[in-house]
Amino acid sequence: MKKNHSLDINEKTFYYGEKFALTLNRFETYLIEHDTDLTGTVIDSDLPIATFSGNDCNTLNNKGGCDHLIEQIPPVSSVDRAYIVPPNSPDRDTCIRITAIEPTNFTFSIDGFERLMTLDGLESYDLNIASNVSCTIESTRPILVTSFSLHSKTSELGDPSMVIVPGVNQYLDYYKIVVPSGYDYNYVSIMIKESSKNSLQINESGILPNVIIFDQNVLVGNTNYSVRSINVTEGELTASSVDGERFGLMFAGVKDFNSYGFSGNSLLV
Repeated sequence: MKKNHSLDINEKTFYYGEKFALTLNRFETYLIEHDTDLTGTVIDSDLPIATFSGNDCNTLNNKGGCDHLIEQIPPVSSVDRAYIVPPNSPDRDTCIRITAIEPTNFTFSIDGFERLMTLDGLESYDLNIASNVSCTIESTRPILVTSFSLHSKTSELGDPSMVIVPGVNQYLDYYKIVVPSGYDYNYVSIMIKESSKNSLQINESGILPNVIIFDQNVLVGNTNYSVRSINVTEGELTASSVDGERFGLMFAGVKDFNSYGFSGNSLLV
């Protein structure tokens, strides 16, 4: 947290860089909250645990409703070094947060604009992309990338949602997903090697041109990737590649003052 802020836990005050230890029994949970940003907090455990993080109420861009944001955080052993962040649903910008596990240099590229950055360990960097571009991120060391979808600029659709972005080494070749009901529009973004994009099938059928709302090729390392966003309907959805190529999935859905988002996988394979 910010260096000039303190955190009170169990009637004791803790400051930036200090450690708090506790013991949990099986199935117990523990919540720590603060009105400042806790990005960069490190949690170590001697046995496996699940960790969730987010906000209880945040508008992000001071537009729309104040929404609950939460994601299960992957362990640092499963964090990747290369990412493709697709755009959000139409007319909704995306805030991308890049968090370094240890000191690293990374490059992000947006529609031909490229920038080299340096982060110290546990530092983070935020950038925004519009709804008509994607972003690639490549780092010398593992980084965690989080995508925050923002409220629509011109309608009541949306509100914030939070997604852990899958790295290119976290892609799978088969997914079975339930698309939530009750939303006006549902979308899935697909990131796959450009040479294999025609082998992709949704519900055992190829992707028809009339459902594609975004289509762009990007370069990660020396490999061309296809980034496409398509309209999908609520209910069970399967996604697979005929040639066995791995690909990434990120889902989004909107209705007035409400949205959701999730990825297909966020662990190294």
